[in-house]
Amino acid sequence: GLEAEKESLKHEVRRLAEQVEGGAGSVENQVASSQHQLQVQLEEASSRIKELEGQLEGVKKEQLAAKEEQEQEVEELELKDKEIDELSMRCHKLMLEVKKQQNKAAEA
Repeated sequence: GLEAEKESLKHEVRRLAEQVEGGAGSVENQVASSQHQLQVQLEEASSRIKELEGQLEGVKKEQLAAKEEQEQEVEELELKDKEIDELSMRCHKLMLEVKKQQNKAAEA
């Protein structure tokens, strides 16, 4: 996506830079005009690369935030799981205690 477009633009920038340098052999007027055009294209490509890098950075930050949020949710679920286990144990112990009491009552 963004990464591929960034690479393609970098390649384009290199190609344009070579054209700018290679243009020196032509007629002076043409050279100046085409060098200016290429310079403009170069600057546009360069600013597009910066823009893409900014977007990429934004996406990375969002992904990191989402990952951290997910990890926090997992931790909360694990705590609830632990709590459920503890409550289960307590219920089990209480049931055993109740049975003991019922047996004592029945014996009496």
